[in-house]
Amino acid sequence: MNKLSRKTISDPKVRKLKVLQFGGGNFLRAFVDWMVQRMNDICDYQGGIILVKPTEGGNYDELIGQDGLYHVVTSGFVKGQEIEHIELISCIDRIIHPYEQFVDFLDTAKREELHVIVSNTTESGIVYQKENKSASPPNSFPGKLCRWLKERFDHFEGDPSCGCIILPCELIEANGDTLKNILMQIVQDWDYGDGFVSWLEEHNVFCNTLVDRIVPGKPDAEKLSQYQKELDLEDKQMVVGEPYHLFVIEGPARIEQEFPLQKAGIQAIYTDDLSTYRLQKVRLLNGAHTSMVPVGLLTGMTSVGEFINDPVLGAFLEKTMRQEIILSIKDVDKEQLENYTNDILDRFRNPFVQHQLKSIALNSLSKFVVRVLPSIEGYLELHGKLPERLVVAFAALIRFYQGEWREKALPVQDDHDLIEIIQNRWKEYLDGTNTLVQLSENLLSDKRLWGRNLNEIPKLKIHLAGALQIIERGDLEDEIRRLS
Repeated sequence: MNKLSRKTISDPKVRKLKVLQFGGGNFLRAFVDWMVQRMNDICDYQGGIILVKPTEGGNYDELIGQDGLYHVVTSGFVKGQEIEHIELISCIDRIIHPYEQFVDFLDTAKREELHVIVSNTTESGIVYQKENKSASPPNSFPGKLCRWLKERFDHFEGDPSCGCIILPCELIEANGDTLKNILMQIVQDWDYGDGFVSWLEEHNVFCNTLVDRIVPGKPDAEKLSQYQKELDLEDKQMVVGEPYHLFVIEGPARIEQEFPLQKAGIQAIYTDDLSTYRLQKVRLLNGAHTSMVPVGLLTGMTSVGEFINDPVLGAFLEKTMRQEIILSIKDVDKEQLENYTNDILDRFRNPFVQHQLKSIALNSLSKFVVRVLPSIEGYLELHGKLPERLVVAFAALIRFYQGEWREKALPVQDDHDLIEIIQNRWKEYLDGTNTLVQLSENLLSDKRLWGRNLNEIPKLKIHLAGALQIIERGDLEDEIRRLS
């Protein structure tokens, strides 16, 4: 079996490098990169991607070893018909690690044809940090992007035609607006001047976006072996995605001309207001995922499919969505939300997509603030009480970050300082220094975790402590059964 590389496939490589991409995780590779490949294959977009490592750790060694090549497997059902389709993705033409190749990174700003910038640095990536402009590179993703744009501005002497379309895919509200505001703060810190500010504001478009596709990661060992035999190629970067996909881009009409996703048959929406699309997706799909993870891992589940197909847990999740999340949302047609929920539950049951709960657990604290907390507060506002199931999920999250459960380590993946905050509070409880009520109050008050003091939410401290007590007694399964 041959190793996948540009020597073992036919790839004429006549593309122009049109896309700068920050982040090379499974999602972007099975979403944006897959879409660029589709545009290349179907509508002659002929765009290549420069992939930039946004963080210092890791090198994308396996992807580099395959010359940026990999396959996307699309598995699932479309209108009741089973599909399983494998596509070669060959549009990643350069991979740059700015911590090791900072000059090369800045040099890419001088490519005139490069007009689209995409990113997925997780919810914690679009943050403001006060940094030294001479750092090589700045630590934050916005800092790197600001340096790159300044290099482009200087090289092309502020030419309006060299502005870019910025498409952040991070799941935060108003992601494009937020990224732009952070860049403006950095520009002020670094004193880049009024000319650059004007160019940035007038000739670059920071789009708010919404992305939707379940990408569980690599195929399991059996499936991977099957696919590689069919291809007669060894592919260590193969990734699986469901058939459903949606890319909503909020911005001017010209974006459709420069990034013609619909021409390639991709489900994309160009709009001047994506708020409704975002609200239902983040609260129902992403909120269900984030609520499911700690509950599932504390009850012995390993995947989304295993969770949803369990009679008790599946009923618990469906009631969470229909009786709490939907009922927390104002000013959106309830039939539309119910239909979207039906689609989500079908997607969760897709037997071809083994979405591991531990992979969804990454940065669950920041995800909870964006995806679940608004449903808790919205339900309280509309119904005058807290949603029981979402509070249980919140308590399970707090218990999950303690790090161990029934003498086994839990797959906690988050900022080390945030993990330490929660685990220190648990130590106080286990030492007998604090009660569960005090633990709840202390954690809810910590703005480092939630961005504000959650003790402002009436009775949340008491209800959270009560749910934690149920979990500590070992009665979580019984409580879930009661709520199912």
